[in-house]
Amino acid sequence: MAEYVVSDYVQSDYIRDDWDVWGSYTFDGPSKLIILNSGVTEVDVDDLYSRWVDWVAVQEHSRFLPAIRYVGGDAISATKNLGITFFLMNDWRIRPQEASHTLRVNGNLYTDPSGFSPFVPTVGSHNDMIEMTVSSLVDSSVARLDTDNIRYQIESLRPSHQGFGQPFYVSPSGDNSNPGNNPALPVQTIARALELVSSGRGDVIYLLAPDAGAATYAENVVITKEDVHLRGPGRGVNITPTSGVGIRVEAQNCSLSGFVSRTYANSTSDNIVINAKFCRLQDLYIVGADSGGVTPIGNGVGIHFKGGDYHKVINCEIEKAGSDGVRFTDAPIGSEGSPREVQFRDCNIYYNRGSGIKFTGTSLNSTRLNMLIGCRVQHNSEKGVWIGENTQRTMIMADNYIKDNGTYPDGASNPDNEIYIDPLATDPMVDVMPGTSASAVWSVQASDNNSDGTMGNKLNTASSGGVDLSALANAVWSNAKALTVGKFLGLK
Repeated sequence: MAEYVVSDYVQSDYIRDDWDVWGSYTFDGPSKLIILNSGVTEVDVDDLYSRWVDWVAVQEHSRFLPAIRYVGGDAISATKNLGITFFLMNDWRIRPQEASHTLRVNGNLYTDPSGFSPFVPTVGSHNDMIEMTVSSLVDSSVARLDTDNIRYQIESLRPSHQGFGQPFYVSPSGDNSNPGNNPALPVQTIARALELVSSGRGDVIYLLAPDAGAATYAENVVITKEDVHLRGPGRGVNITPTSGVGIRVEAQNCSLSGFVSRTYANSTSDNIVINAKFCRLQDLYIVGADSGGVTPIGNGVGIHFKGGDYHKVINCEIEKAGSDGVRFTDAPIGSEGSPREVQFRDCNIYYNRGSGIKFTGTSLNSTRLNMLIGCRVQHNSEKGVWIGENTQRTMIMADNYIKDNGTYPDGASNPDNEIYIDPLATDPMVDVMPGTSASAVWSVQASDNNSDGTMGNKLNTASSGGVDLSALANAVWSNAKALTVGKFLGLK
């Protein structure tokens, strides 16, 4: 633990009224910076807060906006206190010392509003690694810790990380002759960053938005190296190609998060194509071109799974695709295998010209064990969810809101179009949300769909073209609840 000698400060310690050295910290009021002085390699957040309180107590400093607040610290028993969480406020940030070093930060430290790093880069070019030791909260309901986002932000300042490799930075105002490993020296294109990353190392490519939080990357992205992660800060960053597929993932264990993937006008190509294993799509806005309303232009698919298994799609909005919002096609590259065991969670899938999600395979049971949890599937032109031939055990789990499909863009609901189960689909499983009345139970496990169902309400025979859930729809949907997704991106 570093030693902070501040208790015996005197007036002569001040450099000037607005910018004062207090032991290990320099508080720069006009710039809203807490600067760590030379030699400081460890910070206790509770101590930092105490030093700021001392600083702001000086009369001439009270004119600056507050820098830090906290929650917690209350005793909940004779031996246990609620963990304290500190928040940097009003755009105050911390700048490490001007030297290559590892900075250890002890305590819960976040920003208010959330979604930003507590730290800013040094003035000079140094290799600064920031390690945070975070204490546990006794009651997580008091302060929701966005640990994934904090880790995301801190990684952007690190040259390396035990769980990730080298960070690279891309900006429309960058230069492809830059090394790209410093946010001050970004490359200009995603393609160049993909040349710089190493396969299998866990490298992260950060998409910067220097123009008031907005940036457009007009290029095709093809990821062919394993364990590469493409990340943006939110909805202000767009990847919009001028032709062809927007993003292809052809290497395993890759991820996409935190940006908009948009197709070009009259596109006949897919937005995102996945043909590898263990991929993760999270906090994305995947949208087709439109004419200014809800009508898509073109006929591409939003997310097209062609191969690989164990994918996850979390908290994404998929809309206005010229064809299906999501489609499964059994066309793997090499030994990647059929697309299967894909989990969709907390997604909005709507206003697509085809079906919301279409599961299909080319050989018996080749596309299987795919799962839909807590999603809104609405206002798609054809079916909400299409469980097609050669699929096995497609699971439509609790809390899904599947309604008003087959009526694009709007119109009277037709329950026949909400969930379609092909006669050649094996063992589909459809569950109602917990707590629904017994009369609305419609769990389905129809082996090969070759007989009438008997659970709750009768299912029509598959010989008439699939399982008709129309008698059950209203009871289910009246108890379903719409989802709020895309908080990270600020989506509607």
